[in-house]
Amino acid sequence: MQLDARNFHPASIDNHVLLEKLRSTGSFTYIPDPGNLGDALLAASTLHFFDTHGLSYSFHKKNRLPENLVYGGGGIWNPYYQRFWQKEFLLLFRHAKKVLILPSSFFNCDALLRELDSRFTIFCREQQSYDYLQHAQTGAEIILDHDMALRLDSSVFHYNNHGVAPYDLGVLRKIKPFYMRRTNVGFFLRRDCESIHTYSSDLDLSDMGSIDLSSSRQRILCCAAIFLSTVDSVDAVVTDRLHVGIAGMLMNKEVYLLDSSYKKVSSVYRQSFETIGCPKVHLVTRPPESFHASSTASRNLEILMREVANVQI
Repeated sequence: MQLDARNFHPASIDNHVLLEKLRSTGSFTYIPDPGNLGDALLAASTLHFFDTHGLSYSFHKKNRLPENLVYGGGGIWNPYYQRFWQKEFLLLFRHAKKVLILPSSFFNCDALLRELDSRFTIFCREQQSYDYLQHAQTGAEIILDHDMALRLDSSVFHYNNHGVAPYDLGVLRKIKPFYMRRTNVGFFLRRDCESIHTYSSDLDLSDMGSIDLSSSRQRILCCAAIFLSTVDSVDAVVTDRLHVGIAGMLMNKEVYLLDSSYKKVSSVYRQSFETIGCPKVHLVTRPPESFHASSTASRNLEILMREVANVQI
């Protein structure tokens, strides 16, 4: 199945430094950042990037201690998720010869800082994380870059619906009520510990599904296709979810970004949206009273529901 990619506008990113560091790592084990549908978009973009540039990698297998480790970008490195990453990842980092962390945010993660040394290369996706790690003087190499999801290409729309997991069918069915009542503006606002807003939300899209350390390539790509297609079903997006905003930008929507609790969204906006040049992406303190978005909504989500989940629209 090939979904409609006519709205997709890839971002122009300089990959020279990132590729140099990944290639110098040698063959590596990749661990996607576990989390929500936004993290699936990150992982899908990362896998496409690895494959496009011919990098030698394998997925992490439980109870293995990788020699060269590349950890996926994301927003896990803060106190909200510390119990999880301390338990799951610090032991792996401790035993690896080389560790590269793809562009991420870092905030009050002292337990991670204590593990860092010259074996580590860490990419930050915004200035405040870069300054935080530089100030810690851990011996790790710290590099300022851009979120991996901004490197997504249109191959994500070449969707293979063979062997779709029941879990992913459930994600589509959960999104169906939103699709049935949607207008041309999607309010995709978070409802978790990072939220600082009281505006009503049509759907916390990122929270409709997740990936974990056991997720297959097929599941990652399926979740990413669902995520992008849902964003592409509207003309304009209001969100405090970073990857909903990135998806909106990639799908040529009018995007209104609200900040999150530790300024992650505004920091990435300044680092990437402003420097790349994204005139349709706006950092705001409140949603606008009126929207003047052009009509760009596609039927990709309807196609996925009908062809993959057998959901009648």
